[in-house]
Amino acid sequence: MRPSILLLSVLLLWGCAPRADQVFAAPGRLVTGSSGAQPGYAVKLVQGKQAPAEVVGDDGSLCRLTAERFADVEVGDWLGCEWTIAPDTTATIARAGA
Repeated sequence: MRPSILLLSVLLLWGCAPRADQVFAAPGRLVTGSSGAQPGYAVKLVQGKQAPAEVVGDDGSLCRLTAERFADVEVGDWLGCEWTIAPDTTATIARAGA
């Protein structure tokens, strides 16, 4: 029975880990940062607002809100939301050697 409890504990701790931000090393200093916009439910710092009802998270991801909720949220607030990645709006596809 003990291995089951140990395995369950490890799995629970692993599942509750924070998002996978990475640490980037630069010559002579340590730079921390996100590996980019990370979709999914999370609590993130609101960095900006885009009318009519989108907010931008600290990693560049977007959260779409109702008009009432959008009016209540301010830049600098922490917001729990189902975050998405901004769609690519480029009209063409870059090709190697083109």
